[in-house]
Amino acid sequence: MTQDLERARSLLSEDGNTFCVVKNEYVITSQSKGVAPVIDILGNEPEFLEGASAADKVIGKSSALLLVLGNVKEAYAEIISGHALKVLEGNNIPVEYNRLVPYIKNRSKTGMCPMEKAVLETDDPEEAFDILRKKMDEMRAYR
Repeated sequence: MTQDLERARSLLSEDGNTFCVVKNEYVITSQSKGVAPVIDILGNEPEFLEGASAADKVIGKSSALLLVLGNVKEAYAEIISGHALKVLEGNNIPVEYNRLVPYIKNRSKTGMCPMEKAVLETDDPEEAFDILRKKMDEMRAYR
């Protein structure tokens, strides 16, 4: 584990953080749930992810594809789905994790996470980004 990934992993346990990215002396943390933190970074400062180390509470296939799109150097997850692990390993992104699960559950624990489900049929990070932005907009409209 590199120093940056160790720092990102450490920050994950502080202040309710759910997502942390470290790139040398620069750090971004978020308390947002799901794929929102990665989508925000990709939308506002995508170059920050390139070569960075990312730590996330939960990495499903949706998050994994976004991390590939951002060209992160490495990742850590407290929980990772088998779909996500396949994506990261298939794109030569080293990943460490605490617990491997078949898929990420939705927040009510009644089925698959809607974001992971939305990208199950694609392995293209650009396509996944578009699908996930639309899915987020759709879900926000129902709230």
